Amino acid sequence: MILVKAQPFDAWTPSFADLQKAMDEVSGTVERPPIPHRVMLPADYYLAEFPVTNEIYRQFVNETMHREPSGELVDLDRIKTGKGFSGVTTVSEGAVAAWSRNVFSANDQPVTGVNHTDAVAFCKWLSRKEGRIYRLPEVYEWEYACRAGTDTLFWWGDKSDVRYMNYAASRVGHPTPVGVYPPNPWGFYDMHGNVAESCEQIGRPGGAQKGGGWNYPGSLMGSDVYVDVRGTFTPHMPITRRTLEIGFRLACDVGEASPRPGDLSAPTVVAASGLGPDIPELEITVGERIELGSIRTGQAVIFFVTRSGTWILNDKRSTDQGKTWEQCDPIYETNCQLRDGTIIATRGANSVRFPDPLDGMGTFNLKVSTDDWNTVKNIKASLHIPFGKHFGPVKGLIEMDDGSLLMTMFGHNYGDQVREHNTMFPIADQAYKTRVILVRSMDRGQRWSYLSTIFNHPEMGREGANESTLAQLPNGDLFAAMRTGIHGFIDKLGRAELDEPLFAAWSRCSGKKWAEPERIYVNSRLITGIYPESVITEEGVLALLRMRPDGSVVFSPDGSGTVWTDEVTYYTAEEASIYQGGMNDIALIAPNKLMVATFMVSKDSVGSLRKMTTAFRGIGIPITVNKVLP
Repeated sequence: MILVKAQPFDAWTPSFADLQKAMDEVSGTVERPPIPHRVMLPADYYLAEFPVTNEIYRQFVNETMHREPSGELVDLDRIKTGKGFSGVTTVSEGAVAAWSRNVFSANDQPVTGVNHTDAVAFCKWLSRKEGRIYRLPEVYEWEYACRAGTDTLFWWGDKSDVRYMNYAASRVGHPTPVGVYPPNPWGFYDMHGNVAESCEQIGRPGGAQKGGGWNYPGSLMGSDVYVDVRGTFTPHMPITRRTLEIGFRLACDVGEASPRPGDLSAPTVVAASGLGPDIPELEITVGERIELGSIRTGQAVIFFVTRSGTWILNDKRSTDQGKTWEQCDPIYETNCQLRDGTIIATRGANSVRFPDPLDGMGTFNLKVSTDDWNTVKNIKASLHIPFGKHFGPVKGLIEMDDGSLLMTMFGHNYGDQVREHNTMFPIADQAYKTRVILVRSMDRGQRWSYLSTIFNHPEMGREGANESTLAQLPNGDLFAAMRTGIHGFIDKLGRAELDEPLFAAWSRCSGKKWAEPERIYVNSRLITGIYPESVITEEGVLALLRMRPDGSVVFSPDGSGTVWTDEVTYYTAEEASIYQGGMNDIALIAPNKLMVATFMVSKDSVGSLRKMTTAFRGIGIPITVNKVLP
């Protein structure tokens, strides 16, 4: 137990004096300013360093015959943000015995599958056993200790971060032993993540939850987030419900906590490591620019490297790494080489329209080559998207281990009429926010059908979501990154520029369902941009290309896409008139060497790019990325 000296502070946990205001305050927005109200903590108190573990909870169960912890497995990682949380998925059929599963039963893991009633019963048992009064912390006591004198949503800053807590984006998938992650400045572990913690709120008996658990998305975490388990705002979470992400930690009044006979001289629960996950560092070297010759483009550079080492740049190919070129059939931006060497490609301009929403059938053109893009044939592929209105592919196309093909597309369903707040197109007829979906082919690209929706959160982006990339990560998860718009926006609470960044989402189940989208940060800097493209090096580093207002590549060293630590800018915003930042591309040219393909334009052609489609010079920027050995 750690002593906390009570002081008045500006609390962010809602006061619920105004219920509508409270709902705005905890609306689930990824970017939110805390809305303070003054709180006077009544007295000093003790709070436990860690959540209650399975080991000590087992003593309680054995001595009292209280029910063992159990609860439903719910998927809070795939919920819709915004007012009124919805779409919570129950993974299990009924309650699951927590201790029957290895990933929930270790002695040093926090107990889960306990509700507010169980936690209160444990406090009463331990109080009788030790001769002092243990209780659950009140929500403002919890928040005060959690913030530990800081003024940010998390004790390390305002952004959720896999280096400091176990939550959905950590991709752990279960509670970790207490104290795996670093403590806050006052010595409290696991205040963010691992398990959501039962608390009390004075004047509102029945329990509350703070902190967020191993399966919470970043949008539902932070010192201010509050879950009222009485059901006022969360009817899916009544007080009696038990789920496998809820635990608790102990509080004790100062007068009750003085040493008594039988107290131990040393704690029996110690931090597992306190260091968090081991994120490798990167050694990144940018090489000399490579001249790629003239290219025909009015907007996009498409660069593709085949498994045999052939470079394809728009409508020319090279078998000697760019020294000489020959004309070829134009490669399209949505492309993939299959395991047997076949290359398939299609283009975003092939927007498929579906005149009958119930039929949902359409066709698009697909290019196929079996000889390294020396000769190419065109086929007409079919596409089935129920209730689809029009969709088109951009970038994301991969082959799975079972031979199936997955492709991202963006567009509208019938009924998708959330208008873009876009000053560029104030009266455009079809200026509606788009969604990103995943389609699948089981016959090598001839027939495609809808599989899942990756991103349909109109409140999270000015344009909705559109241009997207798709990759299978080293751990088997799928990763998608998407553009959402870069025009700036101020919401009803005065929060500015919430809809600009790139977003990422993950799937653990081969694309059938997707995690809550997360904004991408390099350390604490928000990453905006368009036309993302992802590449994975042989060492498992994930690189993500993005453009506008400059051009850069950001890197996830552990290949998870959940933490980004490095960025290489290959042209600045000031150079944008020279390095035309339309649509660039990136590919692996060696096991741990990437190359960005961009293009330059002569100064006298600026302003007339559409007319001078042959005035562009292709430029390659090689980037070598190696993990640093510990």
